[in-house]
Amino acid sequence: MKKHNFLLVLAVITGTIALPVAFGCRVNITSSMPLGIYHFISPTSLHRGDIAIFCLKAEEAVRLAVSRKYLGSGRCPGRLPPLIKTVIALPGDYIAFAGKEIVVNGKTIPNSTIQHTDSHGRQMTSDLKEGVVPAGKTLMLSTSNPKSFDGRYFGLIPLDDIQLVEPVITF
Repeated sequence: MKKHNFLLVLAVITGTIALPVAFGCRVNITSSMPLGIYHFISPTSLHRGDIAIFCLKAEEAVRLAVSRKYLGSGRCPGRLPPLIKTVIALPGDYIAFAGKEIVVNGKTIPNSTIQHTDSHGRQMTSDLKEGVVPAGKTLMLSTSNPKSFDGRYFGLIPLDDIQLVEPVITF
């Protein structure tokens, strides 16, 4: 009976993850964005507030994420999973700091406080710099988790690396 229950649970979990992926969706089970199913979209333009999935490629950030086990395993460099974050700044936007918080074009970004230590007390450094976002780059942050591993720590990422998604259902 226990083996039957285990197989049933395994089938449900596999179906919950595999079925959405087969239909151009991703399942988010991280705290960076609301839990749920997100569908890939082909935008005509990119806007602040859009949600995107991307692979973290900056070598130092990948090493940090792997060594500190910030992320599970996946198909991206370093065998990390894709990250899901919100587009906060686009080319031409001005990034500044008000205390420990990020300000974009004069607007303070909620939940953007740069932490100096992670949840285990290990030192964190920020690669994000004040200034104009250059062409081809974007700032991606979690808007729902103030302790997320995001652009506050790995800086700007190439626009070409992101895939926009929209929520289908969130919990």
